[in-house]
Amino acid sequence: MKDPFELSYYILESANEHKLKSELLKNISILLVEFFHCDSILFLLNDGKRYILNRNFDSKNIPFHFEMISFSNDRKKSNPINDFLEISSQKPQWPFSFWTEEGSFCINQVDRFFSPGTKKVKIILNDLQGPDKDFRSVILRLLKNDSADLGLLLIASKEPDHFTDAEIRHTEGISKVLNIALINWQSHAALNERIKELSCLYNLVQLYDQPDKNLNNILQGTVELLPPAWQFPELASARIIFDNQVFTSRKFSEGRHHQKSDIIVNGKRRGFIEVIYSEVRPTENEGPFLQEEKKLIENISRELSLIIERRLYEDEKVKLLDQLRHADRLAVIGQLAAAVTHELNEPLANILGFAQLTLKTEGLPEQTVKDIEKILGASLHSREIIRKLLSFARPSPSKKSAVNLNKIISDSLYFFELRCSKENITLELSLDPALPNIQANPNQLMQVVINLVVNAMQAMPQGGRLSVKTSFWENGISFVVADTGIGIADEIKDKIFTPFFSNKKRSQGTGLGLPIVHEIVLEHGGTIQVESQVGQGTQFKMQFPALKSPKTEKGS
Repeated sequence: MKDPFELSYYILESANEHKLKSELLKNISILLVEFFHCDSILFLLNDGKRYILNRNFDSKNIPFHFEMISFSNDRKKSNPINDFLEISSQKPQWPFSFWTEEGSFCINQVDRFFSPGTKKVKIILNDLQGPDKDFRSVILRLLKNDSADLGLLLIASKEPDHFTDAEIRHTEGISKVLNIALINWQSHAALNERIKELSCLYNLVQLYDQPDKNLNNILQGTVELLPPAWQFPELASARIIFDNQVFTSRKFSEGRHHQKSDIIVNGKRRGFIEVIYSEVRPTENEGPFLQEEKKLIENISRELSLIIERRLYEDEKVKLLDQLRHADRLAVIGQLAAAVTHELNEPLANILGFAQLTLKTEGLPEQTVKDIEKILGASLHSREIIRKLLSFARPSPSKKSAVNLNKIISDSLYFFELRCSKENITLELSLDPALPNIQANPNQLMQVVINLVVNAMQAMPQGGRLSVKTSFWENGISFVVADTGIGIADEIKDKIFTPFFSNKKRSQGTGLGLPIVHEIVLEHGGTIQVESQVGQGTQFKMQFPALKSPKTEKGS
């Protein structure tokens, strides 16, 4: 190829193919080597990279060797671009070299050119090609547009007087075409990356704006949208790790290159977003990643953090509303229960009284006695339900005093020891002897212990292990009742403190035992938590504030 217009056409055509910059410069370098019949082309660009193409005389199958090398592009420090700018501003006249009108610098006999006055040029050439390259003819040309310097172009040959005047003049025009090609490529590349970035952000907004999506759906949707927004989507995989949960894009694979940004929720690191390249790619601003991609992943992690905070806030809001509705239901149930129990007490007392009188009648048939005893049993069970209803609806004034929970537990369990032995239940006690007192109503605490122990024993019809434990922590005491019974299914775990809810037989439960426990614990400033697994057992853990001793109060 000897036509400079044809060369310009192919250069611009290559720039429009939207390849990687390294591939673009390799193609252009090959075109230049063939046009100038030279041995080496070097682009030293302001992106901090050297793009070098040399003829490969050692192999016929691989005619060229191309490589990309990083260099320091600090404008404040010495580098070939800065040094050439300084020399070209003066355009010194040296033998065996000349400057063109537009600033190209040509040396026809490098070995005869060097002298003490040309030391800086020698340093530039050594920096560009290395001292082992035996080039005899070189052309140096500054690449620039109207507003900035793009870099340096070096065309080199091992032959002296290699470049003709016509070829040197062609360099002027070709360099302008190269300027256009590089700027065009940069504009297209930046526009393409911007389009991918905006598409990703738009799709994320659409995803985040769907209230029916739960947090897991949002995290999985986010991780699927990341790879197409990166420079090499066919090699990109994405992963999000949040609270030890892992979400990965389709066809996820590990690789050598990782770009990561943390997920910070309410000031705490909860995980990270990561994009991975499965193969080695050329070095860009951030390893093989672009500076724009770093900003994108940081923006996404920041936005995702806000979404997570908002979802957590909404979940907490739903819980609070449920608690308010639950409290409202309790108030209504309490009012209804008080009215119902008042109306039922008198007729129930009559039924019990007349049944007991009838039972004392002599000569009653055996079947009649059995039926009356059933009436008595049912009436007593009804009276117990009414008593619990009254206790729940109109709790007695809590007369609190300093009490020792260990003593209340021991007194309460005294009545269950024989029953546990008969029902093949092992009772394990672990009571902290240094347990401090708490401010509480002893009768109500005894009711808590009894209700939880009865509940545990009913959960172990085939026997098992019942554990009761107390311990002391910094500001309070802990009270745990655990069993190895049938457990509580997840779908009903949130309902066990709801009045009248029970999954037991009618003869075993009224659905008020655990709600009463819950109310008493809260009234004493405590908390109660339930952990359970079906088939393995249940644990109720309560915490109460400890009673400060007089010494502690004075010292505080």
